[in-house]
Amino acid sequence: MAAAGCAASSIGSDRAEEPWVRPDKPRRPTVADVAQRAGTSTAVVSYVLNDGPRPVSESTRSRVLAAIDELAYRPSRSARTLRSRHSQFIGLVMPGTIDPYYVELSLPIEQAAARRGHLVMIANSDFDPAQEVAITSALIDEGVPGIAIAGLGASPSLARLIEASDVRVVFVHHRPEGYTGPLVAVDDRRWARHAVEHLIGHGHTRIACLGHHDDDGPVGARVSGWRDALSAAGLAHGDELIIRSGVDRLSASAAAEHWLKERADVTAVFAATDELAFGLMHRAGVLGIAIPSELAVFGFDGVSAAATSVPELSTIVEPFADIGERVAALLFEERDDPKDHQLECRPVYRASCGCR
Repeated sequence: MAAAGCAASSIGSDRAEEPWVRPDKPRRPTVADVAQRAGTSTAVVSYVLNDGPRPVSESTRSRVLAAIDELAYRPSRSARTLRSRHSQFIGLVMPGTIDPYYVELSLPIEQAAARRGHLVMIANSDFDPAQEVAITSALIDEGVPGIAIAGLGASPSLARLIEASDVRVVFVHHRPEGYTGPLVAVDDRRWARHAVEHLIGHGHTRIACLGHHDDDGPVGARVSGWRDALSAAGLAHGDELIIRSGVDRLSASAAAEHWLKERADVTAVFAATDELAFGLMHRAGVLGIAIPSELAVFGFDGVSAAATSVPELSTIVEPFADIGERVAALLFEERDDPKDHQLECRPVYRASCGCR
């Protein structure tokens, strides 16, 4: 019997398997479609569906109900979940959960959601745009009432996926081009310029930039801020002064090794993230380059580890608590708010730039 089973398996394996392709689902009508058909706002449609909290005139109610029938609109599971008084999950999509920045970003979002009776389901896309789309699609299919995406967020297919659903999505730091939903961010370019201007104030005239290959998102904006500061001061700011790295400190350490050996003329480095700064400082220590007397370093993000690095890292601190609260508010109380929300950072000057 075992042999027969093996033979059957062998015969089956001779067939070439065709890849399974998920058929395109027809676009479901949304609350916005109903509002447009009825000639009213999405808020009014919500009042009709939920029987409140605000009154709606009979004529408007009739138009909304007629539009619902004509479009065959059915409230999604996400909308029903949001109306539930029971604790429910929201989604948080991040590119990596090992980077201390994303750890410190996720906690305030979790805390703000918990204050509203919700839990957070965190998913890691590993800096893969296709995985980011797949995770977001799975969360939408699960019927979560809202999703925060803090990561790549640049894929056009991600924008199309979200636009075709009626799930509330809030982006943190970066969003797909053309997507009109809310964004919670900081002015990366302005604050990067501030950091580099501070290094210039210490007398540095050859300042390099440690970045990675994300040219369109926050890191790209920070590289632009580095250029702005140097250009305004009449200092060199060409690509030959940019160190390209992966996203983690090990990659930064490896990328910095050859560069630090060959560019003794550079006396300061602006690192586009604290994680990159940590890798640079590690490699400088291995090479016997003293910080800050031989090489000043300034980071960006403001993770807690910056206060305990050796030497302590000067950095631009992002308002993690405010970001978490704003994201939660946009997912729950302010679901019709389409605006961008730009929050303020603050600089912290420590030993790595020469301030202590």
